[in-house]
Amino acid sequence: MTPPRPARYRWLPQAAAVRSMPHTRSPQLLRDVVQQFDLTTSERYRPGDGKTWCNIWLWDVTRALYCEVPHWVDAGLGATTPGARGSSETTANLLTLVWMPRRGLRAGWCRAGAEEAQRTADAGRPAVALWANPKGPGHVALLVPRADWEEGVQIAQAGAECFEHGAFARGFGGRQVDFWVHD
Repeated sequence: MTPPRPARYRWLPQAAAVRSMPHTRSPQLLRDVVQQFDLTTSERYRPGDGKTWCNIWLWDVTRALYCEVPHWVDAGLGATTPGARGSSETTANLLTLVWMPRRGLRAGWCRAGAEEAQRTADAGRPAVALWANPKGPGHVALLVPRADWEEGVQIAQAGAECFEHGAFARGFGGRQVDFWVHD
């Protein structure tokens, strides 16, 4: 496993030893991709000073899934390299309100309902939940495959609480979110 970057390097992408490409997708491989980032103990994603890092984690994990939801974008909102001239960092709100509807569609993402998004994750394919907060920072999470006995949407997230598998309400409460899926 690739050692995580120190928290002070959040602006740089995290390398991933375990990856999942469209032709290799499976529920177990999706679980393995999520698990390698060690959400529960990694300093990179640990909240502090009133900040959370859900967008950084989503960037890291979607890069490993070959369907990047970028952390750095250019003026036209195309993904770019960290610190490139004219680039800016995204936030959960920017990803939700601007990038996904404008550029996500071109990058292979499409809107879905909650059940379709969960079926996508159950098949080992990428699905995300995005919430735009009109009064502050938003939130983003990745859907993960359900265990046989589970119902409803299951997510992995970095945020006020970091976890690799939990009920949707644990991360979003009763909020209305947008779901997006990728092949």
